Amino acid sequence: MSYDKLRNRLKGPVYPVCPAFTEDFGFDADATARYADYLIANGAKTLMATAGTSRFNLLSDDEIKKLNSIVTKAGKGKAVTIAANQMIGSTEKAIEFAKDAKDCGADVILLYYPERYYNNDRTLKYYEDVASSTNIAMMIHAMPMRNAKAGPVKAVAYKPDLCVRLAEIDNVIGMKEESDDVVLRYKLARSLKDKMSLIIAGGSMRAFMSCMLYGIDGFLVGVGSFKPQIEEKFYEYMLKKEYDKALYIVDMLEKPFFDAAFNMGWHVAMKGAMSILGLMPEYERPPLTPADDSEMQQLKDVLDSILAVTDY
Repeated sequence: MSYDKLRNRLKGPVYPVCPAFTEDFGFDADATARYADYLIANGAKTLMATAGTSRFNLLSDDEIKKLNSIVTKAGKGKAVTIAANQMIGSTEKAIEFAKDAKDCGADVILLYYPERYYNNDRTLKYYEDVASSTNIAMMIHAMPMRNAKAGPVKAVAYKPDLCVRLAEIDNVIGMKEESDDVVLRYKLARSLKDKMSLIIAGGSMRAFMSCMLYGIDGFLVGVGSFKPQIEEKFYEYMLKKEYDKALYIVDMLEKPFFDAAFNMGWHVAMKGAMSILGLMPEYERPPLTPADDSEMQQLKDVLDSILAVTDY
């Protein structure tokens, strides 16, 4: 598939795939694959492996590659499949991950920049070097970079001047944007129109409602991780400009879960919810620990209220 066709398909809800673990903390490839298949069977059109939700800080290189292959197999011929690279390591390692993603059949690789920010030229070179070593489509993992220079600014966001140059790389088709800065997102969307697909992470449907109109293309799902139909229906309403119906979904289905989840930590809450619904074992790999009994009861209560809503 051409880069342009892939870019035009990177729209709407994007589903990050969480890894399952066994009771003795091993990577449970079979349970992870069943979960990825569940997402596809219930309407997911884009699957993504990504640093946070996919627990890359807790996985070995080989486990990340296995997760990438699970995502690719589940979505093959049915969805856009996005693999990702490890959060640490050299450019050589990023190239290794990109080539492995291409070999396993992924459509796109989401590339994380593992160094501190010195200037645009040095950051740009990393992506150019990976791009020149493989012909797989690339997305920029635009998590704010550590600042290499002394001073009060501890993190440097991906700003329009850098991103416009990144968009000139043939392989680059999109960006997972993680600044949580509404003004910056507006500037990026206007600067990158028709050059990159912009997928926002954080805030899910409520965040997408506020920025779709100025050019943001898609969003990482929240409650869609356990019930994809919710996010797909929301996106359908947004495309039809039926904003009152979209807002009803946010108010009745997303907000109650977010209110509970943010108090206990997003990743813990999401794994807990998926385990309650039988989608994945509750186990985590230390030092991450699963939701405790009190938190699980909170999740059960809120899930009961959410799943009782059927008039959307």
